[in-house]
Amino acid sequence: MLKPRTAIAVTTTLVIGLVLYWSLGGNNPLLRSADKLGLNRQMDYFVNSVHLTQWQQDGELIRTSQSQRIEHYPQQETSQLAAPISHFYRQDGSVIRVTSDQGSVPDDNSRIELAGNVVVLDNPDTSQGTRLDTEQLTIYPEKKQADSKVRVVITHPDSRSEGIGMHANLEEGTLELQSKVKGIIHNAQ
Repeated sequence: MLKPRTAIAVTTTLVIGLVLYWSLGGNNPLLRSADKLGLNRQMDYFVNSVHLTQWQQDGELIRTSQSQRIEHYPQQETSQLAAPISHFYRQDGSVIRVTSDQGSVPDDNSRIELAGNVVVLDNPDTSQGTRLDTEQLTIYPEKKQADSKVRVVITHPDSRSEGIGMHANLEEGTLELQSKVKGIIHNAQ
């Protein structure tokens, strides 16, 4: 029979060893149970009717964003956006308006993934504005760039172009279609 101090020491050693094994990637039955119940994929907070504004250090407006709802999922380190709308402001004063059905943003804010009825309006308040329609778009706000790997349709008052995949420089207002490019120009002179 073990002395009480020895029994406590052996039990403590076993418990500590088991906890260390589980925490260092072992087969933790508690985490498996939580995963089966979907607890590891649950949101930790949500916010309704969100309006965000971002300025540069000199006070110049960079971007405004709004969403009907933002849900944060800590295990995936991402936030899900419902019906996001963003306005990107260029140095020349022009604006790009982006809308979609849904979106997601990783916790590091390195990109915005948009999906479903994505519409980009370049200079939306002018008669010479350009419209881009796609089902998926990734925006890199710090780089002021955007990419898509799916079908993209671009309409302008006098032209229509489409292709599969694209890369855009949002600050310069340039866009490059990647493949299967077709276009129509009306009133070409």
